[in-house]
Amino acid sequence: MNRRNGPQKSSYLNIANDIPHGGEGERVLLECVPLDAKRILDLGPGDGRLVKLLKRDRPNMQAVALDISPTMLKMARGYFADDESVKLVEHDLIYPLQELGLFDAVVSSFAIHHLTHKRKRSLDSEVFDILNPSGIFCNLEHVASPNTASDFCPDLFKLLRLLLLLTDRCNVVYQ
Repeated sequence: MNRRNGPQKSSYLNIANDIPHGGEGERVLLECVPLDAKRILDLGPGDGRLVKLLKRDRPNMQAVALDISPTMLKMARGYFADDESVKLVEHDLIYPLQELGLFDAVVSSFAIHHLTHKRKRSLDSEVFDILNPSGIFCNLEHVASPNTASDFCPDLFKLLRLLLLLTDRCNVVYQ
């Protein structure tokens, strides 16, 4: 199987909307990215789905999106053909990030889990080096668990929402 255009690339789009709790995860991720974020990096954007969602509430943002798949990048280029604020770059995340400048947010959705654990750790370090001081890194992933989703997901999402609310309140108090 070719990493760049393997069969998973075409089938991914068929199942992306059916990932368990994917919609809730996307909503939480979108809520975490500040509405005033001006520059956002998307690691593994696929067809550009997350950038499209982010631009709905952040129409003036600039995005840089890195993906290994020419097929996915072609689809994204078709969507963003008339949008000069989105730069799409072919890049394999197994390699260090290029010099891209600083970002207000770095996002990823169902892409980083493909990397080795060692590369995930080094990528995390690279991401934090390119974030502005008040920047945020949001990584939406699915992970293996010894428990079923029904054992922990409802409480987990309640906890995440509570943490977001508390964080928002703390930011208001300390600003």
